[in-house]
Amino acid sequence: MIAPRLRDRVAELQPDTIRSIVVVLLSLTVVGVSYGAIAHQAGMPTWLTVGMAFLLLAGSSEILFVGMIMTGSAPIVAAIAGILVNTRNFAYGMHASTFLRPGPSRLLAAHIANDEGAALAVIQPTARARRTAYWITGSAIIFVWPMSSWLGTVVGGLIEHPDMLGLDAAMPAMFFAFISKAVREDAASRAAAITGGVIALATTPFVPAGVSPVLGLAGMLAGWYVDRRRAPRASTPEVDPVTGAITLPDLETPEPRTGTITLPDLDGPMPSTGAIRLPNEEELHE
Repeated sequence: MIAPRLRDRVAELQPDTIRSIVVVLLSLTVVGVSYGAIAHQAGMPTWLTVGMAFLLLAGSSEILFVGMIMTGSAPIVAAIAGILVNTRNFAYGMHASTFLRPGPSRLLAAHIANDEGAALAVIQPTARARRTAYWITGSAIIFVWPMSSWLGTVVGGLIEHPDMLGLDAAMPAMFFAFISKAVREDAASRAAAITGGVIALATTPFVPAGVSPVLGLAGMLAGWYVDRRRAPRASTPEVDPVTGAITLPDLETPEPRTGTITLPDLDGPMPSTGAIRLPNEEELHE
């Protein structure tokens, strides 16, 4: 019963989206193995590595946590840094609330919120397609990420310096690839990305590791400002001086709506200027 429904929902997605989901899963498998191997090198037990992967489901936060532990940071400091990095999910949740259905399922939807699922959902043309991309991506990641992390702990002893591979850079690269189309074609997305990038780069030397991307979320304000400025505004109705037709602005479509006023019959032809004589005060009292 579930399989046919899932098949129907997947069939609604565009081929590019399906390929992107496959690429995400393959890339996260590589990154997950790297994370597991690094955690093994740091001396973390397998149960903790896999447990973090399943319960947190936040690759960048987990990699940052393990990296800080390896450099001698206190666990509480590393945990706070990981939480700060993961606050970006607040923005993802706000966007997901616009297309997810209300109900208990939102609790699970909040847990599987991640960069890749949010990026793939935002580029879909309809709310139904956004829900499908979000759920399929998140549900697949909640399986792939812990499994690849476990595999990393198994093969961790075979890699002498897994942290030197730089595989954690695959996630930011994937995220940039997903949003590149929106950045090229949408002025608000472009403003948010550029402003957020400038803020993140400018603050990197002055804040702890992982905090600058969180500060970069302020770039969304620039996107909101650009989106608000380009919103259609109401204008004064236009009156045709000859026919008396009134053109009303329609905020939903670019084409105006036309409403016609029926004028009373006049003794003579209607003035070419379209002027209508109004009765004076004395005539109103007669």
